[in-house]
Amino acid sequence: MENIKKKRIYKNFFELNIKFDKKNESTEIKENYVFNISQINENIDSNNFAVVDARSLKRFNGEIDEPRKGLRRGSIKNSLCLPYGECINQITNELKTKDELKLIFEKIIKTKNNNKFVFTCGSGVTASVLAYAYKIVNKDYQPIIYDGSWSEYGKYSPWLNRKKFNFF
Repeated sequence: MENIKKKRIYKNFFELNIKFDKKNESTEIKENYVFNISQINENIDSNNFAVVDARSLKRFNGEIDEPRKGLRRGSIKNSLCLPYGECINQITNELKTKDELKLIFEKIIKTKNNNKFVFTCGSGVTASVLAYAYKIVNKDYQPIIYDGSWSEYGKYSPWLNRKKFNFF
């Protein structure tokens, strides 16, 4: 039951960001709503948006191993942590009410001087839960995720150890 609801939230996020033309059987992805690793790395210096990670606090802080073998522990530099479970009603397994979500996001908004958010997670799935939840709170927000998430960033980002990696 819980997986079905997660899939529905994920599907709703992508319905907002992908246009499918049934007549011509083509798909148009709104690329500015799905960020890549270069955009995340550039933001570390520019700080144009806040990166919000949906993983557990222990994974975010690097206190426990990642579920993917060989993936290092930690988080994206300057990112914030909001475990996606904080937005889920533990009794119904549905998103919390708009008022409850608003309180949750207000805590994060206070830590940043703007409300430009890019959501991430471990694999790109639960980031959409946060993006969709924030869309409920702020109807003008167009959901944005970093789909590479920690699976990509934890392997390839030069920001983790600038001396070891040199991609630019």
